[in-house]
Amino acid sequence: MEDQEKLSLRKQAEILNLQKDVLSRQISKLRDDIAAEKTEFQKTQTKLQDDIRLKDIEIRAVRNYMEKRSGEIKNQLKDEFQSLEMEKARIAEVTKELDARRNMIESLVTAKQAEFEKQLRTEKELFEKSREEYLKNTKKLQASLDEHIHKGATESK
Repeated sequence: MEDQEKLSLRKQAEILNLQKDVLSRQISKLRDDIAAEKTEFQKTQTKLQDDIRLKDIEIRAVRNYMEKRSGEIKNQLKDEFQSLEMEKARIAEVTKELDARRNMIESLVTAKQAEFEKQLRTEKELFEKSREEYLKNTKKLQASLDEHIHKGATESK
């Protein structure tokens, strides 16, 4: 039985060695799989980190562009506002000048109108005086003519 036991133990040892080899190969395969997964993970991680860096660069570029553009627009609006303020002041000055001219013209028109009305009254008064004088002279002449005709008629009789 000893031989059989030895044979049985050898067979068990052989089986265990075969199982050990199988397990060693499985462990080796699992290590290779883990290494491949680790390499793939590192590649993916590196790619994602590169993508993040690129996105950060793009975000900074967009942010810088927006800040620059915002500054340009603010300056442009500030310039336009100042221009409008200057135009507003110029319009106010022109309006003031036009009002002064209008007032001056209205004063001149009023003065000329008053002068014209005064002259018209004076001329009316002169006309009335000369008319009265003319009527007086006409009456005198008529009376003188009537007297002359009457004298002439009385003398011829």
